[in-house]
Amino acid sequence: MMCSRSLYLAVACFLCCIGSSIGFAPVKTVAGARSTNIPQLESSYRSNQQLLPKHLPGPRQPTLIYSGNPSKSLTSKVNKNKHKIAALAIVLAGIGFTAYPSPCFAASSILSGLTDGERIVVIIAHYLTFPVCTLAMYALYKKMDIIQQRIYSPFTLMVGLVCVQLGLAFEMGNHHYTADWGLKIAKTDLINGSFGFFTYGGNNINAIALKKKGVPLLRCPDFSKGIINGLVDLVAIIGDLFLLIATIIQPLLYVMLGRAGSNSVLIPSSTVAGVFTLIRLWKHLGPNTYTFWGGTLFFVLVLSGVGFNVLYRMIFVEFLHVAIGGSFVGAMIPFTIALWNAQLPGPTDVDSGEVIKGVVPITPLQHGALKYLLRGLTP
Repeated sequence: MMCSRSLYLAVACFLCCIGSSIGFAPVKTVAGARSTNIPQLESSYRSNQQLLPKHLPGPRQPTLIYSGNPSKSLTSKVNKNKHKIAALAIVLAGIGFTAYPSPCFAASSILSGLTDGERIVVIIAHYLTFPVCTLAMYALYKKMDIIQQRIYSPFTLMVGLVCVQLGLAFEMGNHHYTADWGLKIAKTDLINGSFGFFTYGGNNINAIALKKKGVPLLRCPDFSKGIINGLVDLVAIIGDLFLLIATIIQPLLYVMLGRAGSNSVLIPSSTVAGVFTLIRLWKHLGPNTYTFWGGTLFFVLVLSGVGFNVLYRMIFVEFLHVAIGGSFVGAMIPFTIALWNAQLPGPTDVDSGEVIKGVVPITPLQHGALKYLLRGLTP
């Protein structure tokens, strides 16, 4: 009985992780679109609504006349409280995950590995990588016209997303044939090495691809905007080169140092990639609320996966595998939300001064001439 309840808890925790990401997704209403596109019409619309009677006369029950979308009140409440809902979901997920190891898992996992039910949950958590990453690729495709004007290389970002999926495919093969989806037995072989190369390399490639458009990889730091900005630029240059070199020499490190030894270099590079991805998702695709929380939750979930991995090394409870894999897979959900909410900035990029493609700034002289021309064409 305890095992079945814990299995249900694992599924509930994963749904909470998904719910926490959905909670930060944009909620659009007809009223919101109307106020964004035609503010004057909205003002006129509201003033006219005040003249209408609040209830319809007739033999039937009075029916309230809504001033906008019939579901406006519900969607506005959801939109207003979406951050609270997301925070609650994150707390519930954390409580659920910290419930491990339960006595059932501690006894069954250490003595006999995963049970059949636990193994199914672990397998499903890993296979969710493919629909989640496919959704991220679809968001990149739908927002390509904006993203290609904001970041260094959308094509490289697509390659990184493919590498992440290839890495998880190798990882699943490694889990299946090595320890029947357990983690206690780890072998240094071609499958495990390929898993590490594509997984770590994909994350590094994504971080580099999210660089600002028009900023070269090899450059001198720019101190023209102050010492602080120059130092930040210097850190970005060194970090990008470190990620690139770590990706290239990763197979050599694996052959020379083995699985455990190479991780001493790969884990720091993955941390640098996570920090860079957080900042660049937020700043280079926005900045807005959704890119901020998308980057932040991506990094938090990646750190959660690392933390669960450390916890596993301490207590060797095999079912923690679902928390480790679920954290890394779940991190791609806020990543996708950030891509989906990519937007153009103003006429120029405020950080680099680069003119955004397709948006031409108008000088005051050009504005006056255009205004005079339009006045002459107006009958």
